[in-house]
Amino acid sequence: MLENKTKKSEFQIELKNRFSIFQNAAEEIISIEDHWQEIKNAFTTACETSVGLKNRKHQEWITPETLVKVEKRKNIKNILNNSKTRSAKQSASREYTIANKDVRNSARRDKRAFVDKLTAEAEEAARANNIKALYDNIKLLTGKYQKGSRPVKSKEGKTLNTHEEQMKRWVEHFKDVLNQDPPVRKADIPPSEELLAVDCKRPSTGEIKKAIKMLKNNKAPGFSYGRVVHGPIRKKRSKVLNQVQCVYDIEFPRNLKCYSSTVN
Repeated sequence: MLENKTKKSEFQIELKNRFSIFQNAAEEIISIEDHWQEIKNAFTTACETSVGLKNRKHQEWITPETLVKVEKRKNIKNILNNSKTRSAKQSASREYTIANKDVRNSARRDKRAFVDKLTAEAEEAARANNIKALYDNIKLLTGKYQKGSRPVKSKEGKTLNTHEEQMKRWVEHFKDVLNQDPPVRKADIPPSEELLAVDCKRPSTGEIKKAIKMLKNNKAPGFSYGRVVHGPIRKKRSKVLNQVQCVYDIEFPRNLKCYSSTVN
């Protein structure tokens, strides 16, 4: 969505306004938790306002023409349900049968065209040795696949059916794996011959900007208290990095996983 220049401009303006409000109230923010929460809220609110939420109501292969026919069928269905006389109901029923057949045929054509398009893209990706695009198209063609969970067995090989038995077996397994006797010989690690000049100061804005630009798109961003700040969103507004820079001080937000997925 942010590849659209208009949407990109709207997002940048909205985010700039959000951060101007945040900077004015920065003196009242004491804890790193509040500071980090304000940064996340600025990104997510700007995204919702300028870009909006994704509509997942319809399949991506359904064309607008088919959606118009679906809406027409829905209206005929309402007329059929509200018919009072037998003749009106019979007439509406015939219209609904025709509309329903038209929708099914149109959807079938859309699906066939969509599959043909994906097949052609997969063949082109295979010729270009683009493995990611090839497997993305294959996944779309084959549908979602979820690997079934294997049964949990006891040490004797007996299948455990109840949830409590399976949880007890997992506890037993990790106790056996992790609780090992101390090693007989301790590791002899000699001290370093020279001290390395490691800069432990906070990274500069340029270093953070460079790290964010190295992030790949179409990767899972991780969850942030149920809210997500995605990689492409972060890349489009790198001028606010001075607000993120403070998390490298002594204090860190409790949700370190969220933080690492946002600025790593």
